[in-house]
Amino acid sequence: SLYSGLVGASASRRGAAATAIGKLPARLRRHAPDLLFEAFIPTLTDPYRHVHGASLKALERMTLPDALKPQVRHAVSALVAYYGERN
Repeated sequence: SLYSGLVGASASRRGAAATAIGKLPARLRRHAPDLLFEAFIPTLTDPYRHVHGASLKALERMTLPDALKPQVRHAVSALVAYYGERN
């Protein structure tokens, strides 16, 4: 399941699950349980670049529930700060 992929130990499965969520048709995302999106948010700060990269790309194609947007802003800000310091 997508949820299992997002929270599992395999980085490649987390990245694939994040990509898959971004590719879900909007009507399916609208009816997905909030728990799926709650599990998606930590992938934005996953230590593996391909996981958080896939999550950022997925985020461009989707809208999350309003209640989760502050967590998303925080995660994205942390990534910007991290990569900003590296340059």
